[in-house]
Amino acid sequence: MKNKNLFIYKAAYFLSAFVLAIGSSQYVTYLARIGYDSNIRGFMVSIYSITAMILQLLLGQLVDRYQKVKQIFIICVLICSIGTMLFFQLETQSMILHLLLLTAAGGLATANVSLLDTLIFSYDEKITNAYSIIRMFGSIGWAFSCLVVSFIISKFEYAGLGIYCLLSCIILCLVLTMMPSPNAKSEEKVKITWSDTRQLLNKNYIILVSALFFMSCTAATSSTAITDKMLALGASASDVSLRWSLSAFVEIPAFIIGSNLIKRFGHYKLLIFCGLTLVFQYFLYAFSTSIMMILIVTILQMISTPIMTLSSRYLIRDLSPKKLQSTAFMLAVSLYSSVATIIMPSIGGMITYAFDVDITLLSASAFSVIGTIFASILKKISVENKKQTHRN
Repeated sequence: MKNKNLFIYKAAYFLSAFVLAIGSSQYVTYLARIGYDSNIRGFMVSIYSITAMILQLLLGQLVDRYQKVKQIFIICVLICSIGTMLFFQLETQSMILHLLLLTAAGGLATANVSLLDTLIFSYDEKITNAYSIIRMFGSIGWAFSCLVVSFIISKFEYAGLGIYCLLSCIILCLVLTMMPSPNAKSEEKVKITWSDTRQLLNKNYIILVSALFFMSCTAATSSTAITDKMLALGASASDVSLRWSLSAFVEIPAFIIGSNLIKRFGHYKLLIFCGLTLVFQYFLYAFSTSIMMILIVTILQMISTPIMTLSSRYLIRDLSPKKLQSTAFMLAVSLYSSVATIIMPSIGGMITYAFDVDITLLSASAFSVIGTIFASILKKISVENKKQTHRN
């Protein structure tokens, strides 16, 4: 792997996360600021998540069919940034317009994260083996972006934040054009049929997606329930941005040693450990009584999110045919991440509206208990398969 190319990959992850965090960290906070209650905010987030799920399914098929993941990613990032800019320019309540813009911006933001990972896994094994380190720069970019967001809001309000997002996107697109195109040797269209896609739906793949789904149900409350909890405790937009920034900074050590952790403990054990960490983390969120306590509990994200990210990416790759790598990844993410993001904001919003945000956080913690059980089942199947292979 050439050092120049590795630098470009790292820069692309840094800038991509930087751009995506500008909107993603503030969508819910901005909706709350202009007067939407938790129930409506949860509904709006769920609607844009439906769009994200559909986009991930379509984009996965397009990438496998046309082998143009970089070009598709650039187009999606541009549309997402323009949508984000327009979203923050609308400073009065207009539910239909906000919903349309949030659907375009937020839906594509979610899909773009998956597309970027798909892009990296489209290169050769030397690059995919360096995914942990490359992905670390995404966390750094997200963390710095959240810090900058606080400054931009304090100086130029949300309207200035939207313009800043678009300018940052232009820089990102320039960097992306310098990246070598993957699969240059295979420019012909690949015919992907429904029969091919059904090959993915084997028992192990379904159990893996189920485990990730329930863990994602827990993580999906991060942008809604935790934000609602902080706002209830008197947090400002800067406090919310600080939590987003801290959550990204604490992930960096795990990504640095991620490859070594995978080699030593394996994907399955790490996924189980991730599930248990999420259970404990959201249980503590529920009983936090100050913003400082929430920030301290957020440090546990140094274990949960990066471990789930790394384990899931490699497990999906290992459990799917090479011909359908992009479809396998985008389908899995649409099923476990997007569906969780669709249902949890609405469910969480209704629970918070009817009872209390702490009940929502305890419910989120319970979902990871189920996810951990599925991960344990998957590990058991893997061990039995290995034993069977040795016998044969």
